[in-house]
Amino acid sequence: MKTPGNWKRLVWSLRRTPGLQFRAFVCAIFVCYSVCWAVIEPALTIVSSQDQSVTANANGWFKYLFFLALSFVFGAAYFLWRHLPPASVSFLLDNTNTRVSVAFNDFFAEAGHKVIAVNDFFDGQLGDVISERSLHGQFIQRFLGGVAAAFYGLVDPTLPNLAAPPIVRSQGRKKAYPIGTTAVAELNSTKYFFVALTTTDPTTHKVHADVPQLWQALHGVWSKVRECAGGFSVAIPLLGGGPSGVGLPDVILLKLILASIVQETKKCRITDEIRIVLHPDTAEHIDLRDVVRDWS
Repeated sequence: MKTPGNWKRLVWSLRRTPGLQFRAFVCAIFVCYSVCWAVIEPALTIVSSQDQSVTANANGWFKYLFFLALSFVFGAAYFLWRHLPPASVSFLLDNTNTRVSVAFNDFFAEAGHKVIAVNDFFDGQLGDVISERSLHGQFIQRFLGGVAAAFYGLVDPTLPNLAAPPIVRSQGRKKAYPIGTTAVAELNSTKYFFVALTTTDPTTHKVHADVPQLWQALHGVWSKVRECAGGFSVAIPLLGGGPSGVGLPDVILLKLILASIVQETKKCRITDEIRIVLHPDTAEHIDLRDVVRDWS
């Protein structure tokens, strides 16, 4: 999973706001045209006054087209420099001392501890129960060889004891935990915060979540991060996207995560840095410049 390239991010930005980007491009060319004219025209005038042959051989239309082409080149370069959407941003969250970084990247390639959403049963069986495409499934496949028992060995020691009766299911575990329950497991010096986000249909194994559940899960995981992260940076994906089925646009999910950080930080500091890691495909819908403008 690669970070989207410069050209791809630029094309997506042009698609989001074509009118605004076109006006900015025209203004950039006009500014560079004015600068080129102001700098080069006096120089040509001085040369012409010293050597009349230069003036005699110079063609007015050629000079004009030269200025126009030069302005276009410099204008395009200036436009790209000013308007190319960044692949990552970092800023202090407004009215807090918490640094937030947002980046398009492979989640597991990010440094620091990590938050991963799971279903309410904390299942570990890949296939019908846990999708291998989810981060939950990718973790089990990538780090535990796809072995469910290895996952249970990591999370069970930190899960609370529940007195609730078992739930009848054809596959998977029988004990469901409240949304927001968070298990903390350490693997290769990295702490993983597995937070219950979705409820699971006991028959079809399909998971789903809504906005109140997302908010409750964020509250639960931030409380556990505050307790166990030790001030180190923590990476969190775009919770509520993908198989969880919250059904909101990516940009709204990002705003909900940022709002939850603000709310929890005002209660008590969570950790020094929180890294929100977005799937590279979400760059088509999210402009990180807007994030910095609205939240810093």
